[in-house]
Amino acid sequence: MENKPKLRRAVLAAFALYLAVLLALLFLRRPGGTGGWNLTPFETIRVYFRIIRRPEAWPGSLRRYAWVNFVGNVVLFVPPGLFLPLLWRAQRRFPLFLLTVAGAIIIVEAAQYLTSLGSLDVDDLLLNLSGAALGFALWRLCLARRKKAR
Repeated sequence: MENKPKLRRAVLAAFALYLAVLLALLFLRRPGGTGGWNLTPFETIRVYFRIIRRPEAWPGSLRRYAWVNFVGNVVLFVPPGLFLPLLWRAQRRFPLFLLTVAGAIIIVEAAQYLTSLGSLDVDDLLLNLSGAALGFALWRLCLARRKKAR
């Protein structure tokens, strides 16, 4: 892709748009987040599954909240798995890619906590990384199919 500057600019523009939308979703809402923190892995995920598994025991708004948070935390981070390896050759190595995304997520989680626009939750990190890894796997699959088609 390096020898295709127009395509690279288009992908970079799409990535910038994604980042703008993501930052708006994460930070441009009224204050009043929980401001709490959870450093126990899988604690929040377990709660989400409990709510999702027994919908009759929970009000609809709580079920919707659990689904949106669980699925949203994964889906919102699929694009970096597609964009980063496309834009930067070094990001094609999974360990470096994962470290880059983890660092960005940790910064976002800390900023949400410090601004009271959310909470610092290790489960968000785990779900976001899962989404990014899924995006990276999709990128690799597309790359393999493209090579096979040649």
